[in-house]
Amino acid sequence: LDNDESADFSARVSNGLVILPLRSQVIFPAIRGSFELPKKIFEEVCNHLERTGATSIGVVASRRSAKKSQLADLYDVGTLCRLVSNAVPGGDGDQIVSSRVRVVVEGRTRFRVLKYTQVEPLRLAS
Repeated sequence: LDNDESADFSARVSNGLVILPLRSQVIFPAIRGSFELPKKIFEEVCNHLERTGATSIGVVASRRSAKKSQLADLYDVGTLCRLVSNAVPGGDGDQIVSSRVRVVVEGRTRFRVLKYTQVEPLRLAS
């Protein structure tokens, strides 16, 4: 991590690192990946990042492919990721507004979850 990333990681851990569980997918450092989130969760993530001044999120793989992963289903080691872009999937303007957002992230470095400090509405870890 460079100095800016180290400061961002330290600030985020003190405010809680947003953890997003991924099913059937792993994001590694230096690799870009994409996944979809419910629009409500994406908005909560953005609000948390704005409130804390953080610029990255954590992603961890889930051991099971259940719709709603329990904490016991999540691996302890994940990847700190920078948000690269987001888009609402869809076609022409006649379609109903999508309730999901496609997020593109870039893996920066690995981390280990020591404990979860919050599980609703977002998972936060230190």
